[in-house]
Amino acid sequence: HFLPGGYLNGHTVRISYLGKTKFNFLDEAKIGEWLTKLHGDKNPKRILDIGTGPGFSAFVLAEMFPESEIIAVDLAAPYIRMARKWQELRNITNIKFYHANAEDLSWLESESFDLINYAYVLHEMPADNAVNIVNEIYRLLTPGGTMNGFEVPFPDSHLERQIMVDQNTWGYSWQEPDGPQGPEPYLEEYEFGTLLTETLAAVGFQNIENIGYSYFESIFLGVK
Repeated sequence: HFLPGGYLNGHTVRISYLGKTKFNFLDEAKIGEWLTKLHGDKNPKRILDIGTGPGFSAFVLAEMFPESEIIAVDLAAPYIRMARKWQELRNITNIKFYHANAEDLSWLESESFDLINYAYVLHEMPADNAVNIVNEIYRLLTPGGTMNGFEVPFPDSHLERQIMVDQNTWGYSWQEPDGPQGPEPYLEEYEFGTLLTETLAAVGFQNIENIGYSYFESIFLGVK
């Protein structure tokens, strides 16, 4: 969002900072509340956290499941450096942080994770890339394993999805990189290309749930 032409500039960053309607699942207390509510009865041996950033979800999962091995990946190397340093300061030993692209996690064995979590990942890229990640999630889950995604809503109606797009792209296109960009440049791709619940079903997920949380957030569940 801080890229040239992005909406976070000297005139708007304070408004964005004061907002309370987005990114609730970067708050460890809220992450923990919902992960406990949805998965607290599980006993996963291995957990994957995709798009871990500085490790918010990974640290919550590590404390929830102290006997589990947690692998956390992010495309941004500075985040991984920060997460590893934070891990030292917090003295948490059951996480391994890796700089990696979630579209290709071929270095991880298929069907080797009982729970895979991600937060605010799939709406930040073109649809083809997002679908690649969904396919990797499915490949990596054990049979009966669960995906948990904290993500932008995917409403049932075309009109609701279009309203989400208009509110968050401001009518600009990410395919015009020299022009201005709205807050979420890939949201049209997400709402009309990624088609998250439909894609989850298409790759084989069952028991798919779409739990609304805020205007900008839903929780998506699927079982392999």
